[in-house]
Amino acid sequence: MSAGSEACLVDILEPLRALPGYGLVALTIFAYRVCDNDPNNEASVVVVVRRPQARGSHAVELVRSMKRRSFFAHLLALPVNTDIARARGVEGTQPPKWLTPIDVAFWSRITASVAAPDGTPDISLSLPTPKFRTLPSQSRMGTNTMLNRIDGQRRQIACSPTPCASPSRSCLQGSH
Repeated sequence: MSAGSEACLVDILEPLRALPGYGLVALTIFAYRVCDNDPNNEASVVVVVRRPQARGSHAVELVRSMKRRSFFAHLLALPVNTDIARARGVEGTQPPKWLTPIDVAFWSRITASVAAPDGTPDISLSLPTPKFRTLPSQSRMGTNTMLNRIDGQRRQIACSPTPCASPSRSCLQGSH
């Protein structure tokens, strides 16, 4: 993470540093097949930050966060591929959302591509699909707390994803 990236953080947030001078950035790409605002894909870019009022070693905090499966982050970008997802997000939690093509596929390989706002390719990846394991419905995979400014005020939003009751191709991908 560069010094310029730090200027994008809400004023009280401090990047969590894995090593001196190196912050952590996370990229996630989601394919929402069943969703209250219609099926859509989205990508997010976040800076992993220290817990508010945290003190002490960054390395110790990072290890504790990994053990707890709980991180704090500041959202820098959240492009989506449907107008309803963009509108509902901007109206609801005011993240930096914009409409752009995002393609995601989960089969023998996980592939994803995200276009920049001007339509040119921005990010693309292709990875082997890992072996899935069945988790009980409503299992907690982890908790991420997003720290952002909403209506001019600092807000915390906890995100705790839950897996499908029985991971299957139909659960992961609606069509080829």
